[in-house]
Amino acid sequence: MISFIKSTWKAFVFPISCLFILILDQYFLDISLSITVFKLSIFSLLHFILVLKTKYVYDSTVYTYLSLLKLEYNKNYIIKPILTNNQITILFYIYLFVFTIVSLKITYFLEYKLYLQTLWFLLSIFFIFNCFFEIFRTLTNKADLQKVFVPHQLMQTRKMWQFFTKIAPTCSAFSKAVPAALLFIEVGIPQACNIPHTIGPLTKGVANNFVYPDCSLPIENRLELNYETFKKEYNTAIENKLYIAEKLPERSFKILHKDDFRKMKISESIIEAIGG
Repeated sequence: MISFIKSTWKAFVFPISCLFILILDQYFLDISLSITVFKLSIFSLLHFILVLKTKYVYDSTVYTYLSLLKLEYNKNYIIKPILTNNQITILFYIYLFVFTIVSLKITYFLEYKLYLQTLWFLLSIFFIFNCFFEIFRTLTNKADLQKVFVPHQLMQTRKMWQFFTKIAPTCSAFSKAVPAALLFIEVGIPQACNIPHTIGPLTKGVANNFVYPDCSLPIENRLELNYETFKKEYNTAIENKLYIAEKLPERSFKILHKDDFRKMKISESIIEAIGG
């Protein structure tokens, strides 16, 4: 066991550190998930630079064995990939950049909005298709990983590393297809509908069934979601006597535009705070 730890610890520094940051932030420090994701991104970048400078991971037994497995596996593909992994990664960053521009509605790019949305739509379809294509390539791969030399420290865990080598390309494609599919469903479809304050079906389902299951009326759009979010925080603050005011009422009709808030006799300052 000690021999295994000595020969493999370098390969586990990064994933264990990421897990530690995630658990510490979410379960002990109660930090926002978006801040945790930002911290993990910075940590990943710093670790990547550290590896490039020191190459400390390269002499790990796990890294050496995985490199041999990957070499053997890549030689036995029957079907060639559509693009290399690096090319797909670059495309994915372009995809995220285009999505950010479209979402932020930057004035300079508004005249190119249709072209950017079309590019974003095509890239979404590509990443989803590439995921299924990669699964098919994996199923048709003829590699025999049993014949790859196994260091004695990894003899008991060799099956795990062989399995990881087989699923890694599919997981890589899957990691790009899932956000592409979710963004397409949650953002692409509402934008295509061209209806103000539309929210995606996933957001709607989570809001109604898990976050706000006790609402008097189901949440159907962004204004109603914003209202329920603000109302919960506002009414909780009043219950805790942080300030004196009347609680916000339950919705008794659909809120389609901001004038509907005025019908509920909600002040202008609160309507402005609710946003949407």
